[in-house]
Amino acid sequence: KEEKNNISLKATRRVETPLGDQAQFDRANYMMDIDGEKTQVYCFSLILSASRKKAILFSKTCDGEAIYEAIHLLFKKIGGVTKELLIDNPKALVALNKLGEEVDFNTNALRLAHYLGINLNACNPYRARTKGKVERPFQYIEEQFVKGSKFDSMTKLNEAADLFIDEANNSLHRTTLRVTSEFFAEEIPHLCQVRMKPFIIGNLKERKVSLDCYISVDAVKYSVPVEYVGKKVSFRITLGYKLEVFNKSLDIIATHEITNDKGKMITVERHYGDLNNIAPKSIPEIIRQ
Repeated sequence: KEEKNNISLKATRRVETPLGDQAQFDRANYMMDIDGEKTQVYCFSLILSASRKKAILFSKTCDGEAIYEAIHLLFKKIGGVTKELLIDNPKALVALNKLGEEVDFNTNALRLAHYLGINLNACNPYRARTKGKVERPFQYIEEQFVKGSKFDSMTKLNEAADLFIDEANNSLHRTTLRVTSEFFAEEIPHLCQVRMKPFIIGNLKERKVSLDCYISVDAVKYSVPVEYVGKKVSFRITLGYKLEVFNKSLDIIATHEITNDKGKMITVERHYGDLNNIAPKSIPEIIRQ
């Protein structure tokens, strides 16, 4: 009896998860230098419990729509969906989680789970160790990537984050004692296919594309492909910084990073297609060309 009472309540037996069974999702917030300004950003992380394959992305917002979008995008980065997703208890995912009672999941979180074909599993409140696999890398991300880093934009931040996590995935994992990317190659056949269409819960806004291939959002003009001139397109702002423009089939036809510079025109040259090859009418421009 004395020996039994001396066992720590924190004593745990490590459990290794079968291939394709589970992924763990969590988030952390950091202050970073983005375009010369101190900005609070949120790092969303997903890790496969078996192979420890990781994916991360950064957002300016952490509301429900950002969390759902992050989960979907992270599974896209991984390249497949597990049978279960282990999550914490933010209101966007879990409405109520009382010990001994059935978990009451947020309705939109259940919609996302149905869309991805995955089961949600909420860890017990105040027991973060349940999802220790996904929590542990945040310290590594902060020490090796976040501290002292500066980026011109959120897009550049996420591009650098992808390179950083790829390097981590190609290194030897201390627990599995295997190179993560090599172990992941064994897990790929056990994953389900990711749906590529975006998961949308909010109402999209509409704009008519101008003759010069722009739509106006908050007094800023953003270019879209020339074939949509004169047509109506829809758009949303996601992750607090990214503008996504959709056609009627809900295919993404253009993406831009949002700017607050009123009156600015954000142009992607490839959106003009064959118009880029039209001969200029200005004599000085003809001479230059």
